Amino acid sequence: MKGKLRCGIFVLCAIAALGLGLYAVKQTEFPTVEFIIPYDGAGEGVASIGEYSGEANPDQIVAEIGDMALTNAQLQVYYCAQIASHQRKDMMQPDLRLPLSWQKCPLDENVDSWEQYFLNQALDTWHAAQALTLQGDDQGLLLDERYAPSEKLHEQYLTDKPATAYLYGYSDGYQLNTLHREYIEQLPDLFDTLAEELDYYDGEELARMEFGTTEEALCQAAGLFNQGYSYYTALGYLIESDESQMNVEPGQHEEPCVSFRQVLLIPEKPFNAAETGVPYQIAEDGTVSCAESGWTKCEKKARTLLKSWEEYFLCTEGTFGQLAYTESEDAASQPNGGYYGDVVRGQVPASLEEWLFDPQREVGDTTVIRSDYGVHILYFSNGTTVEQKARIDEATMEKLLELIETAKAQYPMEVDYAAISLQPGNASVSYDDFLYGDIAHERYPEMPLYLQNDYGSFTYGGYPLTTHGCGICSLAMVATYVTDTEWTPTELSDMFGDYCSFMGTDVCLFWQALSEVDYYFKGYVYKDDEAWQALEDGFCIIVRERGGYWTNGCGHYITLEKLTENGQVVVRDSSLLNFGKLEGHAVDAFDWDKITGQAAVYLVFGKKVTQNDACVRCGDPSIKTVQLIGDSYTCPKCDTALLRRNTYLLGTA
Repeated sequence: MKGKLRCGIFVLCAIAALGLGLYAVKQTEFPTVEFIIPYDGAGEGVASIGEYSGEANPDQIVAEIGDMALTNAQLQVYYCAQIASHQRKDMMQPDLRLPLSWQKCPLDENVDSWEQYFLNQALDTWHAAQALTLQGDDQGLLLDERYAPSEKLHEQYLTDKPATAYLYGYSDGYQLNTLHREYIEQLPDLFDTLAEELDYYDGEELARMEFGTTEEALCQAAGLFNQGYSYYTALGYLIESDESQMNVEPGQHEEPCVSFRQVLLIPEKPFNAAETGVPYQIAEDGTVSCAESGWTKCEKKARTLLKSWEEYFLCTEGTFGQLAYTESEDAASQPNGGYYGDVVRGQVPASLEEWLFDPQREVGDTTVIRSDYGVHILYFSNGTTVEQKARIDEATMEKLLELIETAKAQYPMEVDYAAISLQPGNASVSYDDFLYGDIAHERYPEMPLYLQNDYGSFTYGGYPLTTHGCGICSLAMVATYVTDTEWTPTELSDMFGDYCSFMGTDVCLFWQALSEVDYYFKGYVYKDDEAWQALEDGFCIIVRERGGYWTNGCGHYITLEKLTENGQVVVRDSSLLNFGKLEGHAVDAFDWDKITGQAAVYLVFGKKVTQNDACVRCGDPSIKTVQLIGDSYTCPKCDTALLRRNTYLLGTA
């Protein structure tokens, strides 16, 4: 019988004693395996070599994609990480006490041994990561079709300006954002930390013992794996969920899930001694004890707020979110406009659940409900089912996997199987251990720069964007940064053209736009010291500047992103010409007096939300001020990030 050992335990013991290519992975249950005798020429491709163990030249090139090469030293990382990743899956496993080349792999008919199986996947992983990286370098990201910059003006005014790192469309190829770049640069520190956790001396010993290679090769391989993921992530943001699945009639027994917004009001402590029959207390979990008069007053306030919103001429979900941002006392949801997405039964108090999960509930319904946590003003955003959401996720996964396969097809790999020589390693560190976390609030870690001069003859409200677009470009910068969603000036011009006149953008746009753009407005500030304090507190600001330093015209909007360590201000300025004459653009920072001198009004916007304390993934549920949503909630952004990340691991590893 082809490939089977007939000499039994004696041969196996001899192999174990020699220690040829053994893997010291922690394996508590040892599977029953079918043994084979490896020999060359048993198949094609990876199966053409029977056994890959032996003396290796670590610098030997074993695979190539164009000018990019994979060495034996780097291949070790992918191979050992592949074994570790497989060990964490609920799948058929090899016996890791024994050489993988002597064990039949039943998972792939194109290979004989587990060694060939893992090697084939390791090569495929490098292929995917390298192909995505090359595609990013060559193609970058799809740009707004109306983006029409002048290369001559860019060269004249923007050369060597640091803000070009954040300028929309400036680079031909894809550029890592600062968070991804810093993560890759700090991989040696990550491996030192991981080494300490696994009782190794340092990253070098970790690389040698776990991967059979050097720390340099480990960091190179892990860096490429993360670089491919960064570009794949950027492409993933452009994939739209298959909303057609939402129109599928849900099954009779499908589990409902709902999305809603809320304004939570907490009763105040009564001041009248006659009304304090019930001791006032807010427990650690957020439940409230209060005299009935306190509850009555709180409910009255809630109904007044709801009525005021209902009578507002823009009573949309966006303006309800602004109401929650301004009034809600639920610290977990308030920064997100009171939003909770895809909530299932058991995650909210029973008093809210009855209303939220009513089969007759419709989008836009509102109510006021009292619970142990306070008084809730609720807005019903949408309802679906767990099963429908799973179908949408499955369709999205298919599109994400297609991104990987498209890149691989565009950049084919050539492999020299005869050059491959695998070394033993403990193989307990998987891809998941060194892949960037991605909490999905990090698409734009810095505010992007949009230039009004980069849109040719495009018009905004009937006027050239080039001359009248500073306001809409400033709005695009803030909206993109704060919501972590791309909003281009042309897209917003289409939406808000009515706010443009011969004098430029009407200032009321900046708070009325929130109903459609899903950001939140903190308020107008006229005093310089109040604006400074807002910057210190982490808010971003759009400033209406009068003619003078920033413009020769009647006015100009600029955006203040943050303060630098030395007390200057990072300014996003949509005027290309200013980059040629204002000294601050040479260092991407301005003195405060350059801004205050002609400032007419400061418009302060909500902070960029980088975590949701109700979310078990990106937040810290233990510090929630109100235990309203339970401890199993994953916010929608993290839910999407997990889908994207897990699909990358599936498609590459």
